[in-house]
Amino acid sequence: MTRPGGRRRPILKYTEAQTVAHQRLQGFTPPRRVEHEQWARILTRAFKTLRALGLR
Repeated sequence: MTRPGGRRRPILKYTEAQTVAHQRLQGFTPPRRVEHEQWARILTRAFKTLRALGLR
């Protein structure tokens, strides 16, 4: 028996799996005394280096 709205169990809409991010070490917030633009360049270089090394 279906209910209005086309779903049998509308509560499942609110209980579907979600991705949870986990930060290790520093995170994305820049350390004190580091400008946001400079921190963005550092993170970009770090991610590109890790990708080039095959570490993602």
